[in-house]
Amino acid sequence: METKQNAVYRFIWRDAFKFTWRNKYLWILSLFAMFFSNIGIVRHLAKYQDYLQSGANVFAWDNFVYYFLSLFKLAYWKNLFMTSWPVAILSLVVTVFLVGILVWLSINAQIAIAESVKHYVQGLKTKLSREQLMGKAQNKFFPVLFINVIRQALIFLIGGAVAVPFLLYLYNSDVSRFAYYILLVVVLFILSIVSFVAFYTFAYVVIYNKSIGQALKSAEQLFSKNWLVSLEMAIFLFLVEIFIVLLMNTFFLFIIASIFWMIQIQQLFLFFSLLALILIFSVFTVLLTAWVYNFQFSSWLLLFLRLQEGQANSKSYRLLKKILNKKKQ
Repeated sequence: METKQNAVYRFIWRDAFKFTWRNKYLWILSLFAMFFSNIGIVRHLAKYQDYLQSGANVFAWDNFVYYFLSLFKLAYWKNLFMTSWPVAILSLVVTVFLVGILVWLSINAQIAIAESVKHYVQGLKTKLSREQLMGKAQNKFFPVLFINVIRQALIFLIGGAVAVPFLLYLYNSDVSRFAYYILLVVVLFILSIVSFVAFYTFAYVVIYNKSIGQALKSAEQLFSKNWLVSLEMAIFLFLVEIFIVLLMNTFFLFIIASIFWMIQIQQLFLFFSLLALILIFSVFTVLLTAWVYNFQFSSWLLLFLRLQEGQANSKSYRLLKKILNKKKQ
């Protein structure tokens, strides 16, 4: 008989879908919450490979320095200051201000979604008002900001500064490509651990009002006991993201096909039709991206609450156990 504990993912995905659909006003907040998304190691590999000149030493310190400085566009700012320092100062102030606003919105959005999920799980049908969400976010802003910054810094250092040169060295050397892929999987697993522990730390801070030290200790214990469940959830949500990307590409191809079809029609009608199609595609992309991130974020929070209550079992572990029991019989 399938219990709620065994069918944990199905119930989580059902509740995450209901929560996301019910709280459409959180979709906009999800777009801001995405600001602190992962710095992907694949992106670092591609950028660093393009940055290096042919035959350059991937372990050369100068290449490290120039590459990582290029990520912050320091060459652009240097040229701008040399060209016109008043314009450069004004641009820098505006940029810092906009980034600050984006960070503030991102952190408050994460807290608001977490508080809303907590409210939903408690069975409260009333929605939290903007004033209530902002009030709850004020006391937790700096701890959550600290968690996000440390998480991204660790991912940046492990994925970019340490792993990328070794991976490129293996990729360009005579060593078997198997070693390259093994190291890539290991690095991705390490980065996943950092993300899991950071997210559970965030959840303990926001939902259970723990200090960062207490939350980190609890998060490490929770992950060590449930690492397989966490990995299974991550794989599923990754597959959901791939499906959404394919859906968006299909819709984009439909737009392209419609454009070719309308080329044969009058130019004025074509112009307005193109504007309408671009607008529809843009709105569709924004809404779908917001929905996906909200669904993923709420799924992780719902899983965290299930793990905290001890109501989650690994699907792969149960399947393996069932197979072994059948062999014994």
